[in-house]
Amino acid sequence: MTTIPAFAARLLRTSGRTYAAAAAARLRQMHPEFAALVLSPAFGSPIDDMEARIQQLAASVEFDRVALLEHSARWYKVAFAHRGVPIECLTQGFVALQAVLGEEMPSATVPIVHRHLQRALDAATAAPSALACELDLAAPHGRLAANFLLAVLE
Repeated sequence: MTTIPAFAARLLRTSGRTYAAAAAARLRQMHPEFAALVLSPAFGSPIDDMEARIQQLAASVEFDRVALLEHSARWYKVAFAHRGVPIECLTQGFVALQAVLGEEMPSATVPIVHRHLQRALDAATAAPSALACELDLAAPHGRLAANFLLAVLE
């Protein structure tokens, strides 16, 4: 018997492109000012970027490990900030995903999907826009990382 998280994850994976297109359209409808944004080639098109988040959501939901999506949301915030993309594009993207998936997915799957998306939205909102760019030699494996970096740079 398939569990609800496994079913939701399979549905997200197989319909991810369609959901991504709908969520990207919803985001443009909610925030027309984002339509003119050009994402870095690292993110692809707005639909590609949204589809990547849906695939991350699928993994998070399948194993009920919301920390996977939270970590991804924090990383996205830093990546967007470094590329000059407004953070609201990320957070409102999660809002658009919540709306589209709430309308399109079977009702039994919506609570777990919304819980994961809400936690990702909360993580993205609370996360700093920049991370420390230094090695802590006292941290576990800090010296090993410093030696590796030195070897690569030499």
